[in-house]
Amino acid sequence: MLPPGHIAASYILIKSVETLGFKISLPEIMLILVASVVLDFDLIVAHRLKKSHHDLFTHTPWGVFLIWLGFILLFGANLSLATKILVLVVFFIHLFLDELGFWLCKLGFQEVSKESQINWLYPIKKFKDRQESFPLNAKFLLHYYQKAKANVFLEIVLSLIALLVFWLT
Repeated sequence: MLPPGHIAASYILIKSVETLGFKISLPEIMLILVASVVLDFDLIVAHRLKKSHHDLFTHTPWGVFLIWLGFILLFGANLSLATKILVLVVFFIHLFLDELGFWLCKLGFQEVSKESQINWLYPIKKFKDRQESFPLNAKFLLHYYQKAKANVFLEIVLSLIALLVFWLT
């Protein structure tokens, strides 16, 4: 999934939590939204290593937990408990949404992501030796929009719901 889908899903989550009575400040909302895409900053490292960024430690539950601990060490003194938990939740939602492409492909709804995208059992299960899926360029986006139609549809729906929630709140 691309950043707009991750951000939209996270925004919907934030607003859902607020309906339960939790107060989340604007800086905390912004931090949570940044956290929703921070895992994909590993694209730069993956590109240099000629690997899929889903085959890096940062896209595993253990990696997510360690990155979350880093967030807590950096920002924790200024964050509510709800925000600390939401950051961890959006990290796991990120992994789930990335893995969803595999299941959509397996079910025949799209042509992209024929292999599992997330190594849920790392470090017990080692990474596959896969090459970089796509270089960082516009061709990737074109390929994605043509071959990952279910993901694109989901991203559009999530984005529209997030916009609607934004306008209504």
